[in-house]
Amino acid sequence: MRDNRLDVIGRMMDRIRSQGYIAGMGAHTVDSFIICEENGIIPDYYMKTMHHDDYWSAHPRENRKAFEVDGVRNKDHNMFHDNCFCPFPDRTVEFVNRVKVPVVGFKVLAAGAIHPRDGFNWAFENGADFICAGMFDFQVVEDTNICIDVLRNLTGRKREWYG
Repeated sequence: MRDNRLDVIGRMMDRIRSQGYIAGMGAHTVDSFIICEENGIIPDYYMKTMHHDDYWSAHPRENRKAFEVDGVRNKDHNMFHDNCFCPFPDRTVEFVNRVKVPVVGFKVLAAGAIHPRDGFNWAFENGADFICAGMFDFQVVEDTNICIDVLRNLTGRKREWYG
C-alpha cells in the first residue's frame, strides 16, 4: 500500500479467495485500510496494530506519518525510532468501529510498553474481536488469566462482536 500498488493488493485478495481461503489484510497504519476500502478492496478480516499511545517511548502525534514503520529509524526521540506501532490510534478506533468484518488486534502491548491488563482492555474495548499478543513462555498463564478477567469485566465496547 505504501507504494500505491492497489492492483497488486486486489489481485492478491482475488488469488487467495480463488483457492478457497478467506483473505485478510494487515497493517500498522489504518491509512492502508481506508485507501483499500475507498477502492472497493474489502478483506474477510483485518489484522491491525491496536494500542493507545500513552507510554513513554511513543513519539509526539504531530510528528507521525503514515507508513513510517517501514521507513528510517531516527535517533531523535521526537521522531519515529521503532517505538510506535499504531501511529494513529484514534483513527484506528474510528475505522474499526464502523467495519463489519472481524478485526484481530496485534501489537496490543506496544512491544512491552503497555501492561497486558491495559493493552488487552484497550484493544477489546475499542473494537478488536481477537487479539494477538507476544509474550514469553512464563507469561502465558498470567496473561491468559488477565485476558479472561478483562473480557468478563469489559464495559466500554461499542462495536458488536464479529468472528
